[in-house]
Amino acid sequence: MALKPKLTFRKLEMIEAVARRGTVSAAADELAISQPALTQALKAIEADLDIILFTRGQRGLEPTAFVAPFLAHFTTIQSELQEVKRELAGKVSGQQRTLVVQCGPRSAKLWVEQAQALAGDDHPYKIHLMDSLDGICDRLMRLETDLAIMPAFGFEKTNKLIVRPFSFIRNQLFCRVGHPLLSIKAPDFKDIRDYPLAGDVVPPQYHPLFEGNFGHFAVRDDATGNVNATIFETSLERIFSKIKSSNALGLLPADLFAAHVQDNSLVTVNDSRCRFPELPVAIAYHKDNANHSDLQHFIARLRDVELDRMRFFNDVTEPPENTLLNPSM
Repeated sequence: MALKPKLTFRKLEMIEAVARRGTVSAAADELAISQPALTQALKAIEADLDIILFTRGQRGLEPTAFVAPFLAHFTTIQSELQEVKRELAGKVSGQQRTLVVQCGPRSAKLWVEQAQALAGDDHPYKIHLMDSLDGICDRLMRLETDLAIMPAFGFEKTNKLIVRPFSFIRNQLFCRVGHPLLSIKAPDFKDIRDYPLAGDVVPPQYHPLFEGNFGHFAVRDDATGNVNATIFETSLERIFSKIKSSNALGLLPADLFAAHVQDNSLVTVNDSRCRFPELPVAIAYHKDNANHSDLQHFIARLRDVELDRMRFFNDVTEPPENTLLNPSM
């Protein structure tokens, strides 16, 4: 049977997505096209090649024997195309490959900036840091972001992404010197919700701690279900500025605001009665980048930074509970 010259990589993507997801609707959502458009495309492929690609079974669409050759070569073709894109990007940028790393401001300060410094100037890539979590999974799926770092619960479940455990974040409360909350020996969640949080999103794991009442601390967005800080800020510098000039509270890993505690401008709140659970952090990249040498080199540098961070925590003796950590005292 002679194949007509109408089979494109986009059509291969459609066949692979339907075979993997089991329904046209799920595959259409992943490919960002309408369900009727995908259905018509499949029918056109079948008509062009005079074959049947899928039959309907109890669990959805089931691939026929004709689908196997497509799947056997799809991953190889996809990887080759991505490698061509990388080579072209290198030639355009003077042989310097740019890795796009996407994360939040905490991860940028804790790991990415330090890993970039460790990588040095002797590696043929530079880092383009996207200090935002907007559209992070979609960008990973489209290969627009090479590496993402964020709390593990934020990553979608898909076999197109490789998600690996990386670290954890334990946020602590802090405030300005002289804050009214410091007059309470051991504040609890009822006390802290009297004051606005300066920051961004309050993770879902923290919501039950407030028993449905965030008070002045945070605001629930009924449209999305997200809970945001009352004073919404993503810049660390602006967060610190708001806290130093008002009764707002901060909630960040201690190593991000330690310098402000040392210079007596901020105070760590005794959290013995209002401790927040640790948030597991993961790194993710597209499976097509599994053998990308520059990316894997940078991930290794990230893990070097994290290892040093863990050594720091192991060397620090935690203060006794029920002790107010006020450097002015």
